[in-house]
Amino acid sequence: MAKNKKIPVEEKEKEKKGGMMQWFILIVLVPVTFAIIIGVVILSMMGVPLAEMGKNAAAGIPGVSALMENESEEAVGGSPEDADTIAALEEEIQSMEQQLIERDEEIISLQEEAEAAGEEADVDEEDIEANPELAELASMYEEMSAKNAAAILNEMEDAQVIRHMQEMNTENRSAILEKMEVEKAAVIMGAFEEPTAEAG
Repeated sequence: MAKNKKIPVEEKEKEKKGGMMQWFILIVLVPVTFAIIIGVVILSMMGVPLAEMGKNAAAGIPGVSALMENESEEAVGGSPEDADTIAALEEEIQSMEQQLIERDEEIISLQEEAEAAGEEADVDEEDIEANPELAELASMYEEMSAKNAAAILNEMEDAQVIRHMQEMNTENRSAILEKMEVEKAAVIMGAFEEPTAEAG
């Protein structure tokens, strides 16, 4: 009978311990865990660097800090092959950047040349429109013999000859072109054909 009385006492003690454990989990552990989770969420939303704070805190613990140092060395060190690959990629990037710089400089120089050529063409057109002396020179050529006028015009640059001949009438122009050197006459005739081709 004494044994029967002991069994219920032990069961009651077990139930008491089980009830205390449940009480501790429900009353203390669950609310504390919930509060920690909410605190972490709020701090992370505020922009607090929790990961860095955790690493700093872990660095103060002797066993954990040694593990963290080993992991960081493996992450940073890498293999020599990786270092060679990274160096090769960096050199390739630098050479590509240099090529881009050179191409940009080429583009700029070509744009400047195009602008300069456009300005020269504008100046030539202005000279043609703004020079009233050309009409006088043209009339002088018309008064000369075609042979003498052709001899003079053969010595001038093509652009000048074209300017002078634009002021002449068609008959005198054709007579002078007959007496000019064949190559020069062909260039001048080509220049007179361009505006008519554009107009057509």
